[in-house]
Order: sequence, then structure tokens, then C-alpha cells
Amino acid sequence: MLKKASLFFVLLALPLILCAKEIAIYHTSDTHGFYFPRKIAGGKTVGGFALLQGYIDSFDTPYLLLDSGDFTSGTLEAKESKGETSVYLMNHLPYKATVIGNHEGDFGEEQMLKLIKEFNFDVLSANIYDKKTNSLVEGVKPYNIYEVGGKKIAVIGIAKDPLPNSKRIKTSKGRKELKKALYELSSIPHDATILIIHNSFADDKHEKETTNGQIIDGLDGIDLVLGGHAHKVINGIRAKVNSGVNTGINDKGLRFAESGCEAKGLSHIILDFNDETGKIQDIKVKYVELNTALIKPNKDIQKIVEEKRAPGVDTPIGKAAEDIKLRTDKKDELDSPLGNLFADIIKTKAPDADFALHNTGGVRVDILKGDITKRDIISSFPFPNKVMLVRVNGAFIKKLIAKSIYEKRSLFQYSSNVKIEYRWKHNRAELVSVKINGKNLDKDKMYLIAVNDYIANGGSEGYMFKKITDKKVISDKYLSDYFTDYVKAHPQGIKAPATGRIKRVK
Repeated sequence: MLKKASLFFVLLALPLILCAKEIAIYHTSDTHGFYFPRKIAGGKTVGGFALLQGYIDSFDTPYLLLDSGDFTSGTLEAKESKGETSVYLMNHLPYKATVIGNHEGDFGEEQMLKLIKEFNFDVLSANIYDKKTNSLVEGVKPYNIYEVGGKKIAVIGIAKDPLPNSKRIKTSKGRKELKKALYELSSIPHDATILIIHNSFADDKHEKETTNGQIIDGLDGIDLVLGGHAHKVINGIRAKVNSGVNTGINDKGLRFAESGCEAKGLSHIILDFNDETGKIQDIKVKYVELNTALIKPNKDIQKIVEEKRAPGVDTPIGKAAEDIKLRTDKKDELDSPLGNLFADIIKTKAPDADFALHNTGGVRVDILKGDITKRDIISSFPFPNKVMLVRVNGAFIKKLIAKSIYEKRSLFQYSSNVKIEYRWKHNRAELVSVKINGKNLDKDKMYLIAVNDYIANGGSEGYMFKKITDKKVISDKYLSDYFTDYVKAHPQGIKAPATGRIKRVK
């Protein structure tokens, strides 16, 4: 009799077990081929797919693993395989969906279309169309509904607009398609709605960049927005959209998260459902650094990842005498130690140029004290850019500099013969002085700038260069090769040049 009673209570409790009160959402973005752990400033070793899986393994909450795109173009393995290694390894993780980021187009649209078909999980991008058919790209869905722990979770995807190197594919900023997806989902039973998108709530590339706030403005029906692209760790509550319409859960606001980059960490989100109503009553968001000292790697994933490590790429080719970082520690300076060094190297390869500049976003990771490997250099300078000379007048340069300075960041780094002073007034940069070779910038004079071809051709923050026609490629090597040559030419160890090239004054 006791056994039968016990069985009765187990069966009675079964619906509660099957329908979990909490659902976990794990989120990554901009992994860029960083499959392996690596050292970062401060001596920690972080990141990689084995630690990502190991962290997820440490919990038993029902979950979804989602990604917001840019899984290619960052490491040697990702570049040489044209993104195929990224897809192969992501297929071994329990991802349910990703979106298309801008760097998925780096190897051409045909390769991107091939990668989409190789995923064994969903590619959700409601705003990516094939011009030939005027329909969604083959293999892409606008959204899907996943059953997790007895709950139905709708996930909508929005790709980055625009995609580079694309003639056959068209994209849009995604708002129209997002509205359509939300309308369709309104008639389909589900318990929560998540947007994964390769855009940010805080992107400062230039004033034409669309932010997530603009895309979701006034739209009801989204509980959680998972973004990327800006390589920032962000989580917060957007209590009201610009139109004043309440969104999200229980009028508390729309929750959002962005999960940094390079698989150094992930966002761990808990959707908490009310026992009685079955509705979301809270969303908790935190960012977790994947630290080898704190997290046990998944051995199976570790083995699979190591099989994809390129031979010889981790052999030292030189050394750094000190940490050369992406960011300065000085409060009133916006120039980067590593960015300064790279701009100086570009200038030496273009002796006819008046100065050199390089986009801050084109330098990706710190070069740390000690041995420098080919992996370090490719990871820091992953893009296949060459040097171009561009002829512009001083008025153009003044406008470019003013538009590129934000309160805590400059979009460009400059060679040592450039000195910029500015004030921050009324939420914008007011230039005090710009000196080139010790002389004030002359708005009527023509100057030669040495700059990478991506920026010179109008890419992203280089949009002002798009209409400039007086430009030509002058290098036969990629910029990363020039950095390699520089490292080899300094066997005693490379050092960072002094900062202070972009300085805020009172």
C-alpha cells in the first residue's frame, strides 16, 4: 500500500517537474573564432568553448544557449577555414540559434550562404533576403519557438545591416521584420519572447549606426533583448521606450544583455515564472567571466577544440617587454598604447604621408608582456587590410576628428606626429587644437593620410571617406605582416609608445 501511495504522489508531482519555474538562457556574441582559453591583462586565463560548456554543465536548470553573431574573422583558425571551423565547433555545443553578424560576410556572400547551411541548429535572421527570390535566404528562419522545461520560448533573430561583400543579399535595419514577427507570434501560444540581434544598445561607430533602442522603440511583446556587435558587456532594464509605451514584464521594463566578445564570458539569465499564473514575474541577468581558475572545462569539447588548433601558430616569434594595452589608464586621454604603436608602424610604411591613422576597432586584443606568437598578432589585428594613401583637405580632417571623439573613446588612433586637444561640451567634442608635425591643421591645405583600405573605402566608422576619390593602395603586405616584421626586428622586446596624442583639456 505504501509503495502505491508513493507512486501516486510522484505522478501527482510530475507536471510540476516537467514545467519548470525557472528557465536559464545562456548567451554569447562576437566569439570571432576564440575557441581556446587565453591569458588576459592581470594574469588570468579565460575563455574558450570548453569552459563555456563546462560552466553550463555545472547547472541543472532547463536552458537555451543562444548567440548574437560574428562567429568568424578573429583567429587564424577562423580565417583560414573561412568560418567553417567556427560552425563545426559551435555544432558541438548545445546552441539552439544564432544570427548573422557583419563579419559573417568577410569571406564573400557565397561562403556565408554555405556556412548557413552547415549549422545543425537554427540561423534566425528575419531581415536577410535573397535578391533573386525576394524571400529569406535559404536556411534562415525569422523566428522559432523552443520548448524548454515545459515552457514555450519564442526567439526572433535580426541580422546586422548592412553586410559587407554582398551583391546578391540585401538586409534591412530589421524594425519592419521585427514588427511582423511579433504580430505573427501574437497568435501563437508561447510563454516568453526573446530577441537575438547583432546590434547594440550602445554603439558609437558613427551617428548613422542603428541602435537596439531605435529598432525596438514602441514595440510591445518582447521580454528580453540579447545584443552584440559593440563588444561590450551590458545588462540593464529599459523601463520605457522613447515613445513612452511600457514594455517588458510587469511594467518593470524590458531586460537586455550584451555579452562582450571573444568567448571570454557569457550572460547567464534566469526567466522566473509565477507558479500560479505561469507568466514571467522576473528576469535576472548577470555576466560570467569564463575563468580557468574557477570553472572546470568540459573534457569532450576540449578534445574536439584542440584537434582544430593550427600547428605552429603558438610558437613564439618575438616578445613584448611590457603589456601593450588597447586602453590607456589615464583619465583624460583617449589614445591607445597598442593603437599608437600600430599607427606609428603604418606611418613608417608610408613615408610620403603627413600622418597615419587606424580605426580603434581594428585593434582587438592586448599584446601582453612575454612571448608574442603568430596567434597573438592575428588575434590583435585579424583583418586582411593594406595601407592606402588618401588625399583630403584640412577641413575634412577636422570634421573627421570631431565626429570620431566620444566622451570615453576615440574611433581613431593616430601616429606620433599628431596631437589633438579637445573639450567635452554639450555632449560632444569641441576641438581646441589639432597639430600635425607641430603645426596647426590648415583647413585649406591638402594632406596625405596613410590609413587601412577598409576605412579608406568607407567601411563602418570610415564612412566619411566613401566619397573621397584620390586614394590608392601602396602596400604589398597585410598590416598584420608589418606588425610581425616589427616584432622580429626588436628581439629585445617591443614597448608601447607614450600616450597623450588625444587629450581632453578644461
